[in-house]
Amino acid sequence: MASGQILEANGLTKTIGGHRILKGLDFNVYRGQVIGLLGKNGAGKSTLMDVLLGFAIPTGGSCRVFGEDSARMRASTKARIGFVPQSDELMGLMTGAQHLA
Repeated sequence: MASGQILEANGLTKTIGGHRILKGLDFNVYRGQVIGLLGKNGAGKSTLMDVLLGFAIPTGGSCRVFGEDSARMRASTKARIGFVPQSDELMGLMTGAQHLA
């Protein structure tokens, strides 16, 4: 990880139901940068966030957050991230306390 690099994607792909949503993304984001994700509905913005945050596993390529593979981030690394989804993503099998934990 380069100095100050907080996000890294190399050849990142995600296929869902036979549809390739993310198609070989390559990018780096460095400390202090402000970025925005723009695109039409269905362009893959939410899928990208799901993969970066470890909620979904990439089909190909890799992505790292704070130098850690996004699918295997430690709890201490996840605690450094703030994310507000567009809609509630609570799981019915978990209690409120479990969601907060």
